[in-house]
Amino acid sequence: MKDGITYKEDISPLMDDMFFVFNDLLRLCIDSNSSGESFKLFPTDKYISFPKFNDKWNNKFGKIRDAAKKYSPTISWHVIRTYIKGWNSNKIMTPEEYANIGEKNQTVSLETFKLIYQEVWQKWYSQMESVWDDQDIVRFCLEHNLIDDRYSAVFCDESQDFTRTEIDFILKLSSFSNRSLQHVNEITKLPFVFAGDEFQTLNPTGFSWASLSSYFTESLCKSTGLEKIPIPDPIELSENFRSTRQIVKLANRVQLLRASRFGEYSNPQIPYFSKDGNSVYCVSPANKFIFDKLKEKHVILIVPAADGESVEKYISKTPLKGLIEFEEGIPQGITILTPTQAKGLEYPNVAIYGFNCDGQNSQLKLGNLLEWFSNPTDDSISDIELKYQISNAYVAVTRACSNLYILDDFNDGSFWTFAFNHDDPKMEAQIKLLQERMFSRLSNSQQEHWMSREDTVTGEDLSSEERLKRNLGWIDNMPEGIDITDENLSYLVEEEHRNDLENRAEALHDPKLMRQAACIYKSAGSKNKKDEARCKKDEARCKAKAFYFEEDYRQSAEWFERAEDYDSAVENYWILLNSHPDKSIISQIARLRDHSQNIKVRLCVMCANPSVRNLKLAIDDTLTALDTNKNEHATIEAWQFVLNYMLQKIQPKKNDGTRDMPIITEKRHQLSEHDINLNISKLASLAFHIGSLDHAIALWEEMDKSNRPAEYFHAKLRTLKYPATIQFYEGTRDEDWRELLIQEYRKNPNVKLEVSQKSVIASVIKSIGTRDEYLKILPFILRVAHNKELSLSELNDSDKFECELNKTALNALIEARYTDLSNWKRPKDKFISPEAAPLFDAIEAIKRMREENFIDYLNRSLKAMKVIDFGKRYNSFSRKATSKLVFLELGKVFESRDTFIDSIRYYEWAMNQSDDESFKRAIGIR
Repeated sequence: MKDGITYKEDISPLMDDMFFVFNDLLRLCIDSNSSGESFKLFPTDKYISFPKFNDKWNNKFGKIRDAAKKYSPTISWHVIRTYIKGWNSNKIMTPEEYANIGEKNQTVSLETFKLIYQEVWQKWYSQMESVWDDQDIVRFCLEHNLIDDRYSAVFCDESQDFTRTEIDFILKLSSFSNRSLQHVNEITKLPFVFAGDEFQTLNPTGFSWASLSSYFTESLCKSTGLEKIPIPDPIELSENFRSTRQIVKLANRVQLLRASRFGEYSNPQIPYFSKDGNSVYCVSPANKFIFDKLKEKHVILIVPAADGESVEKYISKTPLKGLIEFEEGIPQGITILTPTQAKGLEYPNVAIYGFNCDGQNSQLKLGNLLEWFSNPTDDSISDIELKYQISNAYVAVTRACSNLYILDDFNDGSFWTFAFNHDDPKMEAQIKLLQERMFSRLSNSQQEHWMSREDTVTGEDLSSEERLKRNLGWIDNMPEGIDITDENLSYLVEEEHRNDLENRAEALHDPKLMRQAACIYKSAGSKNKKDEARCKKDEARCKAKAFYFEEDYRQSAEWFERAEDYDSAVENYWILLNSHPDKSIISQIARLRDHSQNIKVRLCVMCANPSVRNLKLAIDDTLTALDTNKNEHATIEAWQFVLNYMLQKIQPKKNDGTRDMPIITEKRHQLSEHDINLNISKLASLAFHIGSLDHAIALWEEMDKSNRPAEYFHAKLRTLKYPATIQFYEGTRDEDWRELLIQEYRKNPNVKLEVSQKSVIASVIKSIGTRDEYLKILPFILRVAHNKELSLSELNDSDKFECELNKTALNALIEARYTDLSNWKRPKDKFISPEAAPLFDAIEAIKRMREENFIDYLNRSLKAMKVIDFGKRYNSFSRKATSKLVFLELGKVFESRDTFIDSIRYYEWAMNQSDDESFKRAIGIR
């Protein structure tokens, strides 16, 4: 083992292979099988988070009466994520399956599940094209077994956000998960650690430690082959190292409300800091003087604006609207966060406003809480909504380290009233009664636990009541005045605050929060001229990121340029180019050549005056980028556009690039493996003009024949010899292509031509040939005509050559070829020349053979004579030009009788009836 291990040299280089954002790990598993595939299947701009789902739900169902009450976006997301898609990685959960999972696993009624399944899932969300959420990508990995199981230990933070499907994936990450274990004790040694806080479940997931432990243990037993083992209890980390005693007390009070109201118990927190005294203050939201002081001292304001709702819109509906100025939706002079944005952060001084009891939250009013605790009822929909409201309040409270300011009018309609003493005797009595009823909802052991915990910091030996008060006690007084002096307000390190805010906005992809970070940088620069230039860059960077989150990539790139973050500017221009291919964007990227060494800049610079060598280098760079960085596959269209734009702009020069062209055409196939397709037509044309004719031809021949240009046919004429060139003359589209072709034909009179070549020659001869050339080719023309009409048309066209043909004889031959001759009549002998008479005799004989009763006649004759003797009846046609017509026709009749021996005997006799070698070959084939 190496001595003197250091973090920088030995540990830090390993961090990227050890710590992952869950979504990034999923993408890594997909891309390890096929580089860049994850961004093709799951593009980032199609991702649906809960805020996006919330917006889309409101657009779809917002105007439907009672929709928010029956299947609100919160409940719908919870049901879809936790059950429909997140319960079983192998299938979508149906209402029938939900009914069978048992009441302890059900968080909504079966009726509610059915309603959401039908109205929200089946009719709407499942029909949305191209979009995806967290469950889709994890289900894809599980379905295709795209899981990297090389990890010997698995540690998961924020476990409260995991569904059962995600637990399946996490379990398979371990190199131990599929190994057989022999003893129960061995399973307890498997290195799996889950950390999380179910009180910080701000988006609906249905998480509980009990369900996670139960399911994980059950799954682990199945994969390792062990019988069922006891479910391990979670280890609670109860000591609070962040906040003052009073803030912890308030957090415990919120914790008790959730535990007693919803039966989700957890131990109270114990403050590490023992100092007592005021650190929680109650302030009227209408007190402008105090509010201005809080702004002046950089107090962070947390408001429960709904995900997707702008802070400006939320504040505009409250008494604070006159106390806060907004510019372009960004609060000026104060940082305002939602609980989701604030989660994971901490600040010395925090103000909270707006956790009211309106609408659905009216059940959290003091009087309604008392009524519920007197007569508890179950309402799964409303309970989930209330649970997340309380979780939001808990997160808001626990962001504060030193001072917490609650902006509220503390009356019987206030959410916070349940946690404070009150000088109104009636309300004081109600508050104490509520405490008794909340506490009575706990089991005896839980009550004992709250009253018996020893103060681990001071080591004091306290009575049960004193311990209860210390762990849970009310905030003793509501101070009439508060101390907002510099000494009382812990100093907020502004630079650290700016960085934290920017990092949190980055993690959430939250443009509004990022603009707040920009605003803080701007304010810091105006206060300190020394840091003004740096703060301007920081402000520009945050604005650039905000535009990036909003998918306004042009604005993002321009602001990154102002921030002098040129590499990021290039990346945003490139993303813009991917969706909006335009040469002007290439020019904008090329402008940054003196500021960025990004390979994309080099490609765009080469586009200004490209050459074949540039194209080859650009392809090399593209392949390198795609092979080494899987994220580049998200912008395949941009890479393709730049390469094709470069290809289009190349001005070819003879023999310039002939060495590079073979490499380009070969690497084109590597590009296609990344879904990049070069313009084959342009590339072939380039190869043609630089003289790489073989490569040009090979490229053109990959195209559809109808799309091949004239250059292709010129290339074929240059690379082939006559007669292979015959079929390419017409495609050159030269006006004199026929003259050029017939010249070649006349130079090579004895070259044997194929049918396709002879057909081209025939068409040229018909157009510009001589009479003798036409007469020579006419038999071929008539032979390749495919029907009677076309043959007669060709015969009529012969008139222009004044050939003096015997059209009567030719018409008879056409009739014999294409008809059964039933309508043909022999011309009178006085109109027949002696030379043509044998032809008409033959056609008459053939006509008789085609009559229906001829086979019967043949069969009767063969009973009295031999096959050869029957054939001798046609001896008059022997040794004549017409023998082929007659004897082949008679052979067909013999074949139709299905008498093999007779047919063979006939053909053996017929072969001797002519001296024509072509006739003998035809008979031999039969």
